[in-house]
Amino acid sequence: MIYTIYFAKPVLLPLILSVLAAMILKPVQRFVMKSRMPAIPSALLVVMSVLGLMGTGLYHLQIPAAEWAQTVNPNIVKARVERFFLPLREFRSDLAEAAAKVEELTEVTPQKPDSDEEKKTNSEEAAAPPPVSVKLVSNPLPGVVAYAHSLTLHAASTLLLTLLFLAFGDALNRNISESVQDGVILQKIGRSISRYLFTITMINAGLGVVIGVAMALLGVPNPVLWGVMAALFNFIPYAGALAGTGVIFLVSVSTFTAPMAIALPPIVYFAVTAIEGNLVTPSVLGRRFTMNPIIIFLWFASWSILWGFPGMLIAMPLLMAFRIIAREVPSLWRFDLLINGSALGMGR
Repeated sequence: MIYTIYFAKPVLLPLILSVLAAMILKPVQRFVMKSRMPAIPSALLVVMSVLGLMGTGLYHLQIPAAEWAQTVNPNIVKARVERFFLPLREFRSDLAEAAAKVEELTEVTPQKPDSDEEKKTNSEEAAAPPPVSVKLVSNPLPGVVAYAHSLTLHAASTLLLTLLFLAFGDALNRNISESVQDGVILQKIGRSISRYLFTITMINAGLGVVIGVAMALLGVPNPVLWGVMAALFNFIPYAGALAGTGVIFLVSVSTFTAPMAIALPPIVYFAVTAIEGNLVTPSVLGRRFTMNPIIIFLWFASWSILWGFPGMLIAMPLLMAFRIIAREVPSLWRFDLLINGSALGMGR
């Protein structure tokens, strides 16, 4: 199964992304359908609206991001990072020096004089010419073209499948149900997963707005870009907050010179994400969505190894979807008990 998942990524990734996207957009489609609009036109309207918003956002974000990236000097950033961590390096060097002095005072090792053969070998090694390093440079253009082609194909497939799931998902649910009870269970599972994904997306969007406003107040350039980054990274448990904090630190180092001005943006970023993860999300979702942190780590690590960054993004939604399915299907109660983290007294 792991072998199949790894090599079936070109097929499974658009399918999983489209199912998750359709479940996120399903509440919006239901709201649109309250005006008596049929399923197919409402699905087309929702998908086109989201696509237009994403395209507009990317267009307005790429220009300031590219301009800011061109103004960053790597040498200046490196010098500021070294100066920022200079007190820590001085403390480390003092500690190493003290340890060396203690070792020197407590242990004395007599040195054995070199024999004639060892002297001859050392002189030959010293006289030998240094090795010549050879660097092979390949043309990266074919790889970039192949990656762009694959990304375009995945995006188009995901968009089309999302539209189809929104338009015909309810009919598909009715067709695969063997009885009325099965149809009710499938509908309940679908609504629970859709409600969870939509709620998490709204929470992450709110986190992005708060991060963007905070970065703007602190004087960090392109605050909207970092707000979008925070909303996207927040789908990745634990590692997303750490990665975002690291990015904000690099941005802060390249922007400010004073140590306090450099430290404040990453501290604020990490504090806001910690409040969201430990207070806001558990209070909104409740105890029934808590999960075992050991299972979260193993699941997240497995998907990140299999599919890389896309696997990191879909890991948590997939785990929560499986948790909801296991809670509703009686034969999967053992999996629900394994994933459940409320008994451990832990949150998200």
